[in-house]
Amino acid sequence: MTTSDSPSPSSPAQERESLRLTIAEHPARGKLGGAWWPQSRDIDLEFAALVEEFPALQGRVMRGLFSRPDWDTAPRKVATHRGFVKVGSFPNDDTHLMILTVSAEPWRLQLLVVPSDATADKARALMAAAASVDVAGAKALLVEHGVL
Repeated sequence: MTTSDSPSPSSPAQERESLRLTIAEHPARGKLGGAWWPQSRDIDLEFAALVEEFPALQGRVMRGLFSRPDWDTAPRKVATHRGFVKVGSFPNDDTHLMILTVSAEPWRLQLLVVPSDATADKARALMAAAASVDVAGAKALLVEHGVL
């Protein structure tokens, strides 16, 4: 029997779609810069996929802060193929955000988290709106599109 200190990310039992992520052409600091539509409420699986499939031109995801109600658990780190990545949650927060610290400068990218059970039409509309220049807050977008 061998053991290893290296992370072993969860492997999904079913075939997964590619990453459902939209990033604004020029994301502004401190504002919503896009949207992410995870495929489940399993943050370990979904955040690992986000880190591993994040567009290389945008930089490398170094850390994530998430809105607690979007997920079933609240880990402090998530195993990815490149190692563990620290995550944290906003206490008592329902903003439906994922804030990524990205290595490119470094900078923080705020993403709307589209609920995994949203219909495809609503999710696409939310993702387009979140990546637009004149965007409302994340929670306001979800209410406006009838998701919350």
